[in-house]
Amino acid sequence: MAKKAVEEYEKAEQEEKEGLDNLEREIDRITINVGAFVTGYEPDEGTCTIGAETSGVPASEYGKNGIKANGDQEFTTEDMQWRIWDYDGTTLTIISSKPTQDTLCLSDATGYNNGVYAVNEIIRKCYTQQGLKDITVRNLRRTDIQKVSTYDYTNYKHKEGDFYEATDSTTENLIQFGEKTTFDTYHKSPIMWKNFDSRWDYEYSEGTKTGDKECEIWEEENGYTNELGTDAGDAATEFKQSYYRHTYSEDEFINKQYYDMIFKVVGSSNKSYYLAGRYVCLNNFDYCSFGLSHAGSVSVDGVGLCSSAGSSYIQTFALRPLVSIDLESNNLKLVEKSGETKSYEIKIKR
Repeated sequence: MAKKAVEEYEKAEQEEKEGLDNLEREIDRITINVGAFVTGYEPDEGTCTIGAETSGVPASEYGKNGIKANGDQEFTTEDMQWRIWDYDGTTLTIISSKPTQDTLCLSDATGYNNGVYAVNEIIRKCYTQQGLKDITVRNLRRTDIQKVSTYDYTNYKHKEGDFYEATDSTTENLIQFGEKTTFDTYHKSPIMWKNFDSRWDYEYSEGTKTGDKECEIWEEENGYTNELGTDAGDAATEFKQSYYRHTYSEDEFINKQYYDMIFKVVGSSNKSYYLAGRYVCLNNFDYCSFGLSHAGSVSVDGVGLCSSAGSSYIQTFALRPLVSIDLESNNLKLVEKSGETKSYEIKIKR
């Protein structure tokens, strides 16, 4: 009986400690300022080369705008300041205070297939601090913005042939986010859209998996087949609208600092940058465009790389690093720095 009482006491004591720890983390989350500058994250110097077989850049662009004569594009670590994107008491997520000066050129179905992989691979190789455990280094996604915004992108609609957001008074020839359309003609598509269905296959190290084409999480893991479908036998005919263009206001975010971090990126000549996610945009109900999402000065939009009518486009934008670190597993903590402006430092626990 006494032993059981001791065990129950110890269990209650442990639960109380865990409750206090959770409360402390929640207080930390409330008191740590979103958007505050933070020091102590120091990426190792790194480089990354993206070849034409990944970017899809045509030979006509070789030797221009930082593209080498063989089509390679080289990227190196840049000096960055970092700001707090989120902190839950354990995992700290920080974002660069500005986009990269280096820009990535993408084109055609190859750029569409490999674009998400390319932007994340560049960020991983150039902005990782080696030696840290439980760390994720990648490019900002459209879904990251959706999570901190009150804007309902699923209600987005535009008129036929007009990619700007339709007003409430517009009622005719509207294309809605999530709408599906089947094309009898003009349905060439990147090879991932083959087999006339709404799912596509890709190779993982452990085998073949499937998933929705609109997904922005798992699709970053690998490069893809650099082909465009040539006929109805290997090209899809049904496509789903996953595009939206929206000009944001400050009051459409759960914290104004997100608006500032996403759009008010001072000190950089490249304010527009890729977001790590693909889209499909229906147009005129007879063809659609495929591309990557991007953030501009005040809006989230998309940049077309190829179309189901067989066209191809060349796009060049900067990148935007985002880093998540498990502070506890690395024996690190956030310490507020003294000064008029609230800022923090990542330090080793003593």
